[in-house]
Amino acid sequence: DDGVKLFERHEPHVIVVDLSLRRGSGLGLIQKVRLHEKGEDVLVMVLTNHTVQALRHACEAAGCDYFLDKASEVDRLLDLIQVRSELGT
Repeated sequence: DDGVKLFERHEPHVIVVDLSLRRGSGLGLIQKVRLHEKGEDVLVMVLTNHTVQALRHACEAAGCDYFLDKASEVDRLLDLIQVRSELGT
């Protein structure tokens, strides 16, 4: 719920989610953000070391836009954030 509170307070255009959170799950956070009235247009990206297909599918079903591997796709994450920033949305 801390993540949702931060989302409500700051209304970000991009959220980068780690699936292993201190309390709860990044998957649950994605679901809550997507259900929020202002969560529909947010770019949600998962950055993780756990890249099994079942987890990827669960994140996509929850509403993540990109599922990225920490070991090899950090540059792609930065590029996606840059593009969103340039679009201003």
